[in-house]
This record gives sequence, structure tokens and C-alpha cells, in this order.
Amino acid sequence: MSPAGRRPGARRFASRSSWLLVGGLLLLVVAAGALLYAFASDYQVLEKGQLLPYTEGKVYKVRFGGWLTLYVEPEQRPSLDLLNAYLLTGVAFMSLTFGVIVAAAGGGPRGTRFWCFVAAFVGASYLVADETLGIHETIGHNLQFLKALPLIKRPDDAVVVLFALPAALFLIAFRSVLLASRGAALLFGLGMLGFVLSAVADVLTLPIEEATEVLATLCLAAGTMVLGLHHTRSGPPSARRG
Repeated sequence: MSPAGRRPGARRFASRSSWLLVGGLLLLVVAAGALLYAFASDYQVLEKGQLLPYTEGKVYKVRFGGWLTLYVEPEQRPSLDLLNAYLLTGVAFMSLTFGVIVAAAGGGPRGTRFWCFVAAFVGASYLVADETLGIHETIGHNLQFLKALPLIKRPDDAVVVLFALPAALFLIAFRSVLLASRGAALLFGLGMLGFVLSAVADVLTLPIEEATEVLATLCLAAGTMVLGLHHTRSGPPSARRG
């Protein structure tokens, strides 16, 4: 049976199941993140160096929460930026996957939905690179004159504010695709609000900047999943008109 011919009850059940899946995954990610943050915010390094005979890596003997002692050999230093990069990587590859599915289902590589997901993949991939390589900081350090702008203390703050321009172009160009799902639109709205608050906190050097950014990216990831499920379930435009 085509998506257009499904009974209303079946469509409501599929929609409810999608929301339950997204909600469950969100709760799981939030719980895991909260647990990791709790451990990371209350720790004491007891020893560090080549503590174990079978590895030449730098090992830390760390006590978490005053009671749990573990040997840790991190490849990278844990941080909210690293968590944010992980979530953005998920957004990038969800977007790429949904784009391919939409094209295969009849949306075609010339369809608006396809290019929306491709643009989301490119944008999220850039943000991952920015989180891990510090691209906007590097740009700012080489544009020192930006410090002359109002409320700008560091030149890279102005670069962060300028990120709003490509984001606005994306929203305008693909508004019909993004607004097709009310749930996704709500999550994207919360994410955009979070990114604005994070940018303001970054400019004003407020301590909530990184945590707000992670929450905003979490909303973006959930919105991408909901939007992708909506468009892949609805089929090509010709099927929806039927």
C-alpha cells in the first residue's frame, strides 16, 4: 500500500512510534551526558605518567566522585566541545542518509528535499570541523580589525555572529521542506534559539555558552531525525498528491 493510501490510524501509530523512538533516544543521550558530566566535574588526578607496564601511553589514575578510582588513557581531553562535535557528526550523517533515501524513493537528486538534506550534511560537517579544528578562531585571529566592532572583545566573536547569514539563507531556501513536519520545526526552533543564546553568551563571555550549544545541537539532531522520518515515510511528491 502506498503512503497516501494508508489508513489514518496506521499513520498516527507510525507517527507516535517515531516520536517515542526519538524521545527515547533523546532521554538516553541526555542521561548518558549528564552522567559523564557529573563524573567529569568532580574528579581528582592521583598520579599520571607511564603507570602501567604494558603501555607507553600517558595514563592517569583518577578518582571520580570521591569513591571510584580508575586508570584512564584518553586519546583526547574530554570536553563539551568534543561532545558537541560528536552530536554534529550524527546530524551530518543522518542528513546524508535521509538525502540518499529520498533520492532513491523518487525524490530525485534534483528535488528540493534532496538538496535540503545535502546542504544540512555540508553545514553540519563544517561545524564538526570548526569544533575540532577551531576554524572560526583561526579566521578571527587573522582579522584583528573586527575587534573595533561594538560589543566585540575578540575578533572570532564577530565570525560566530556572521554564521547567522548562511543559516538564514538555508532556512529561507528550504523553508517548505523544514516546515513540513511540525515536530521537526519545533525542535529546530528550540535549536536555533539555543544557538542564538550560545552566540550571545560567547560574545559576552558567559559561562553557559558551551552547555547551551550542546543542548541546541541535541535539538538539531532530534529535529533532523524527525524531519527525515517524515519525508522518507511520505514518499515522493507525486505519491503524496495521490
